Amino acid sequence: MRWRTLATLAMAASLSLQAIHADDIVFSSSFTSETAAYNPISNPLSTLNFTNFNSWNVTKGAVDLVNLNGGGRALWFYNYAGAAPANSFVDLDGTSKQSGQITSKNGMNLTPGNYQLSFDVSGNLGRRPNAEGVTVRLDGLGISQHYELGSGEGFTHKTIDFTVTTPTTTNLSFANESDDPATMNDDQGPLVGNINLSNLSAGIASVPEPATIVIGVGLAGGLLLARRFKRQAKVKTA
Repeated sequence: MRWRTLATLAMAASLSLQAIHADDIVFSSSFTSETAAYNPISNPLSTLNFTNFNSWNVTKGAVDLVNLNGGGRALWFYNYAGAAPANSFVDLDGTSKQSGQITSKNGMNLTPGNYQLSFDVSGNLGRRPNAEGVTVRLDGLGISQHYELGSGEGFTHKTIDFTVTTPTTTNLSFANESDDPATMNDDQGPLVGNINLSNLSAGIASVPEPATIVIGVGLAGGLLLARRFKRQAKVKTA
């Protein structure tokens, strides 16, 4: 029974250590909620120039919601020989000859700490032989990161790490911008999906330090052993 108690304490310490490294998702958008509501089974291209996003406003030009759950891979990626991309993502150069931009609808209130923005991005997957460009901005923080992508460059996972020193409200945006203007406004843009903003500092202040946990488990174990020896001593003197 005593060793079961020690095992329980050790497990609790392990869970506490795991909590220290737990991330807090501040914002997440995989576009699956939109594609569930707008599933163009009979017309795979019916989500062109899409604006009914749950978490985004189209703040420049036009964008297309790509929903391969409704079929249409051959229509979207007829020149791409690579593996099929994710089912839900956004083409940042819509079908209006105007390269687009999406911006988060609501400002994100960030407390001081370390953060990571992650997302998947690709070129136009062979639909045009043009390179593509994407600029990612966190407006309230003055953070801007630009990526130039080859036409046939498949989805790659990108991360941007940053630190917030004072409480800040920011908006997140993805824009089709390029070093070569000839690659823009042609209805064949870069693709973006699986967007997540995480607070890497979440939970640290609410759990004990690792040293404190180890000391606590050690003290508990020591007390149990002391009681055991005390009982053995009473038996010998009886």
